[in-house]
Amino acid sequence: MRYYAPESVRMCFARDTAIFLEMKKDVYISLDSERTRTLSRALSGVSDAETEQLCNELVQRGLLTAREGSSRPLVATETPIPENSLLPDGYDDGERPAICMHHYARFTAACVSVWLSLRLRSIHDAITRIEKLNRVKTSWRTDERTQDDLRKLVRVFRYIRPLVYESRDHCLFDSFVLSDFLRRYHIPSTCVIGVCTYPFEAHCWVQTDRFVINGSPEFARRYVPLLTV
Repeated sequence: MRYYAPESVRMCFARDTAIFLEMKKDVYISLDSERTRTLSRALSGVSDAETEQLCNELVQRGLLTAREGSSRPLVATETPIPENSLLPDGYDDGERPAICMHHYARFTAACVSVWLSLRLRSIHDAITRIEKLNRVKTSWRTDERTQDDLRKLVRVFRYIRPLVYESRDHCLFDSFVLSDFLRRYHIPSTCVIGVCTYPFEAHCWVQTDRFVINGSPEFARRYVPLLTV
């Protein structure tokens, strides 16, 4: 029997541990090393009593499904980590960025939209909203001119952010707001949720094709991508 991942579930392998994110419940679920090896065998096409038993258990927990209709291929998330940072953390050239009313207006709109999605609904609804917005095509390209434009907008974002909320320990909200803010200027970006084990941690950041926008690539490399949007 073939199995699939429900639309609300994402999965990755971090070291010898399979980690699932059930977005509708906003919970992380991990398998021990032995069950992770069994799941790896199932992903490689092995079908025996042990793999079928594990898959049936995961179906019962809502982490897998045998229905192909509203589901995704059962594969681990893979996303390359950029090697560069757009602006190093703590970067300050001593000059106040040029800020206009439209910056404040779009920052506020991004905050409200993300807050409504996360607080009144679920992370699944917030991600579904981002996926729909990402389907809107943009003419933005990563050339030197637009990189400068992007840096200016990120500096504006960093200047306004402390006036509204503290980003420390709120990486998911901060990343979703930053991505939404950039999209309002027709600049696409990718939000990545990554995990690491021993101890378990989750972290979210924003990146373009080549740059981590809110953080450092050294820090991001500590995590295995679990979800990208």
